[in-house]
Amino acid sequence: SQKRRQLEADERPGTGQTRSKKARRKGKLSLIVDMPLDILLEIFQHLQPLDLLHMARTTKSLRGIIMHRSAKTIWTASFALRPNFPECPPEMSLPAWARFLCDPHC
Repeated sequence: SQKRRQLEADERPGTGQTRSKKARRKGKLSLIVDMPLDILLEIFQHLQPLDLLHMARTTKSLRGIIMHRSAKTIWTASFALRPNFPECPPEMSLPAWARFLCDPHC
């Protein structure tokens, strides 16, 4: 059956143990959160606002970095890449403004 073939495909060679669902989900970029923070911040400064939102939605640790108040410089640099965007109103945060302008979902 299909379920049996899936279990056999998930067996670790030589151990007879199957991988957990969580282990199968990890991709090549799963180690990005282990990079030094200064390198991550430098990378994030070159992303568009919508890309930052998407990155923040990938893992809890990236969300913690990107949405933290100290990440305002990342968001400011990101908006500087889009000079045609209107200026953020004072009552909104930059991530909320990015979501309002870029995110197609309500």
